Amino acid sequence: MVGIYTNYRGIPVIGISRYIEEMDWVVLAEKDVTEVFAPLVRLLNFTIIIGIVGITVLVTPAIFISRWIARPIKKLMAGTKRISGGDLEHSITVDKRNNELKELSESLNMMMNKLRESNKENSQLLLQVRKGRDEWQKTFDAITDIITIHDKDFNILMANKAFYKKFNINKDSFYQTTGAN
Repeated sequence: MVGIYTNYRGIPVIGISRYIEEMDWVVLAEKDVTEVFAPLVRLLNFTIIIGIVGITVLVTPAIFISRWIARPIKKLMAGTKRISGGDLEHSITVDKRNNELKELSESLNMMMNKLRESNKENSQLLLQVRKGRDEWQKTFDAITDIITIHDKDFNILMANKAFYKKFNINKDSFYQTTGAN
């Protein structure tokens, strides 16, 4: 017979017994369960410690490497958000490495420079358009003959000062009632 049971002192043991018929004896061998499984418990503890150390050894460099890789990407994202927000003055610097991310940041910086130049040109063109519009308006209003501009349904869109003066019309109230500009 083999098994795990509680001995006469109330301690769990592993026991084995054998009946010897010639002598009418029973030979019994018992050993404390904690003693029997002590090597397995030590192996389990050792495995857990090695596992924790192994995970720590693998995870720690992985965290540093992922941060090292993610940092320039985060800088690029912040730079593109600044560009989309209209900030074209601050260039994007990723890092000193020669890789695709550095090339991308240099391309974004070139794009920002071109956008900056284009914005300056557009501002100058807009000033010229406004100046031309103002000069045209002054000329339009300076003509002493009555001039009106109509849409396809013959509604008055615009009239010069001579029109308002001749017909004694208030310009602001005329535009409010007709919907003209």
